[in-house]
Amino acid sequence: MAISLIQTAQNGLTNYAGTPLALTWSGNTTSGNTIIVAIAEQLTSISSFVTSITDSQGNTYTKVPTEQTTNGAIELWYAKNIAGGTTPTISITAASSTNGWSIAAIAREYAGLDQLSPLDRYASANGTGTAVSSGATGTTNYGSQLVIGAVSSPLGTQTFSAGSGFGNVAN
Repeated sequence: MAISLIQTAQNGLTNYAGTPLALTWSGNTTSGNTIIVAIAEQLTSISSFVTSITDSQGNTYTKVPTEQTTNGAIELWYAKNIAGGTTPTISITAASSTNGWSIAAIAREYAGLDQLSPLDRYASANGTGTAVSSGATGTTNYGSQLVIGAVSSPLGTQTFSAGSGFGNVAN
C-alpha cells in the first residue's frame, strides 16, 4: 500500500496556562493508520515540554527523541496502528504555565505506514537561520519511506524551504 496523507488537524494557544491544547479532526480516522503530531513552543528552554498526549479513542502516543533549544523547541509524537473512529479529539498537555508562553500543534493521519514499527530512523538538531538540517539519519531499512521534518520559529516570522527532492506541507 502506498503511503498517503488522509487528513490534518491543527490548533494553537497563546498565554498557555495549563489548559490542554485540543486538536479535532474534520472527519473520522481509520483503524490501522498512524497519527504524527508536531508540537512547537516558544519562550522556554526545558528538556521536554509536552507532559502527555491523549485522544478520545484511547490511542497511545510515543515521543520521538529530539534536541531542545532556548527560545523555542519542537517535539514529534506518533500513535501507530490507531483504533480509528468518529471525529476524535487529541489533547496535548504541556509543562509550562509561564505568561506569554505559546504552543501550537499540527497532527496528520497517514495510511500505509508499518503498523508495528512506523519509526525507522530519526535525527534532530537545533540552530538558527533558514537553512534547516536535522543531520544525517543513516540508511533506511525500507524502500518506501515517509520523511517528516518539523521546524519552529521563535518569532513565527521566518520562511523555510524544503531541501532538494522534498516538498513543503504548510501548517
